[in-house]
Amino acid sequence: MVVLKSTKDSKTPGSDYINASFLEVSSCESNPRIIAAQGPLRHTCEDFWEMVIQYHCPLIVMLTQLMVTSAGIGRTGTFCTILNTVLRILAGNLTALDLGHTVSILRSQRMGMVETMEQFLFCYNVVADELEDHISHSKSIADSTES
Repeated sequence: MVVLKSTKDSKTPGSDYINASFLEVSSCESNPRIIAAQGPLRHTCEDFWEMVIQYHCPLIVMLTQLMVTSAGIGRTGTFCTILNTVLRILAGNLTALDLGHTVSILRSQRMGMVETMEQFLFCYNVVADELEDHISHSKSIADSTES
């Protein structure tokens, strides 16, 4: 649960709470701290931006549809699974290859992460593609330094 520090400008009772969760799969330094949040609604927009400021969020990734507000939690979980897995593998943590375990940890912190089999398979495909690209790039750098 993400709790907002009260500010003297707070007008709404209960505005110290926002529908958001901190996500952490490992304490690897290369992994950014992620906050998964509901997209801001008209009455929570101020609280959303207050969270961004208070927690010094350097990047916002919005995976919801603007007009149709699907919650996007499955897509958010998919993004977080891919990002976390690739960063952990690149840091040398091969236990990250167990995507089922990663998804399970994410779901224990915010329900609904990676909702469908298609999203789960998408995670595997993107991680495999990313690692293949990384290996190819590493090989081409090694080949060019040997010449």
